Amino acid sequence: MEPKLHLDAIYVPSEDVVATEIEGRFVLASACREVVDLECDLFGLNEVGKAIWEGLDGRRNLRDVVTELCREFDAPPDEIEVDAIDFVGELLGKRMLVKISGTDCMNEEHRLSLVGPAVVELLRTILSKGKSFKLRTKDFHMSPFIKDGDAVTVSPLAESSPRVGDVVAFVQAGTEQVRILRVVRKRGDSYVMKGDCARETAGFLPRDNVLGRVTQVQRDNRRVKFGLGPERVLIAFLSCRGLFQLAGSACGHSSRYDKGE
Repeated sequence: MEPKLHLDAIYVPSEDVVATEIEGRFVLASACREVVDLECDLFGLNEVGKAIWEGLDGRRNLRDVVTELCREFDAPPDEIEVDAIDFVGELLGKRMLVKISGTDCMNEEHRLSLVGPAVVELLRTILSKGKSFKLRTKDFHMSPFIKDGDAVTVSPLAESSPRVGDVVAFVQAGTEQVRILRVVRKRGDSYVMKGDCARETAGFLPRDNVLGRVTQVQRDNRRVKFGLGPERVLIAFLSCRGLFQLAGSACGHSSRYDKGE
């Protein structure tokens, strides 16, 4: 049953929602589920949607928000009212508002680019809530264990530290790019990351650059378990010795992945 809306009611954002601006686009991330899907749980808002969202501040009811938007956008009240009711109803249905998440999955045109401080902060916030996030890989540097197009789930580290063999999501120093590689060496609180079929490592990175641990890989809707279990230590050892570079070459791997570009 769809939630009943009242123009005189006050609606506020759920505590499980993270709002930020990425590449000039206002984005909401729903963290109400245990795993945040970076394709389906991120919602890009247009100018009107952003204004409605920011108007739901816990002090004004929906009718007051509509009145203010009519002045701001110089639009007919009936038109703004319909847009606001549709928008709020959709967010209520997604549990992004309290009484209290907004659109369909982000399409290919507006899909999140995993580069920049705003993206890093968004992912850190999701993980700090004890939630995981899911993303789709776009290159071949972890082949043959993680391939282009695989869906990867990244979970919080909690109090534990990455271990040799773990596959982790981390922030590449100097580029603010979120990458997924395997830990192949550890020295104190610093780690060396490397793609399984890459020729070079990403160098030593501090613990603070590590976002979370890859806990699940899905390919064609099937779970891929090999590469994340006890065998991961052996894989890290063999990767350091370039055993999987041939697989990377066969898949079209190029050195630009080694450099994090």
